[in-house]
Amino acid sequence: MLGDDLIRELKAVQAIEFWHTEDDITFGGKKPEPSADNQRPIMEALKKSGRKILLGVFMDPDADRIRFADAQLDVSMNLFGPLAYAGLLQQGFKGGVASTVSSSGFAFEIARKNNQPAFETPVGFKYFRPFLQTNQVLVAFEESDGISFAHHSLEKDAVAGFVCALSCMMATQKNLSEIYADIQKKYGYFYPDRAGLDVTGVSPTEWNTYKKKFLSVLTANFFKIGDLIPVGSTSKKIAHVNTMDGLKLIFDDKSWILLRPSGTEPKFRICYEVVSTSPVNDIDSRLNEYKAAGAWVLERVKKEA
Repeated sequence: MLGDDLIRELKAVQAIEFWHTEDDITFGGKKPEPSADNQRPIMEALKKSGRKILLGVFMDPDADRIRFADAQLDVSMNLFGPLAYAGLLQQGFKGGVASTVSSSGFAFEIARKNNQPAFETPVGFKYFRPFLQTNQVLVAFEESDGISFAHHSLEKDAVAGFVCALSCMMATQKNLSEIYADIQKKYGYFYPDRAGLDVTGVSPTEWNTYKKKFLSVLTANFFKIGDLIPVGSTSKKIAHVNTMDGLKLIFDDKSWILLRPSGTEPKFRICYEVVSTSPVNDIDSRLNEYKAAGAWVLERVKKEA
């Protein structure tokens, strides 16, 4: 994409470096995926570089998923999707955004404040196709590090994501962490996270049957608008219940918790997001409270399943 001559010039001034270019079917004993664990060595290298403008990029082997970093921030797709969308709007493009039920709601907030449409789908990139085919959206992304754009592929494309990141950095002359901080100040503070909750006493062979029964209880008006869910030392009022793909409880402050069953093992995936109009200093403890609230919801439903 950059061309051999430019790459040689960049290497000569130590402005670009490639990792994991050797043939290795074991991938060095690590999962070859964009992840927080795989980003740590990249961030350490960027911190040591001493350069002002930095970008670390991790793509999976078939270049459909991508994750970014600079010296200050691990930029997962939950962060980059809203950043990319806000950047395109800032450059004068108009259009909506599509994202999955498990992804950050930050991009939807950006769309709302710019009077643009937002489309939430079940988990799976295939659900974005109608919106991409008709160019109703500028960006479609999922929290598992996949992204695509209007007038482009209907599949996730890491290279397109990389080009978008470069475009945003060139337009602002800033690092991704700085750009993200700017859009937080403008649109609000969204802190997404996820975890796994094991379902004990159920074998993998029993899981499919148990999962169907569990989901029938989980999505059958077990929780209703107005119900209170204990989160830390406070209670959150449910403003909306989404059963599109699992159970998503959206609270009146726009924060939320999602429970989805694993397709292969006795486990629930829990995604959650803290939302605030100002920076949250103790965010790790707040996220742990939402994780614990998800576990509480799971236990409530287990008694009925």
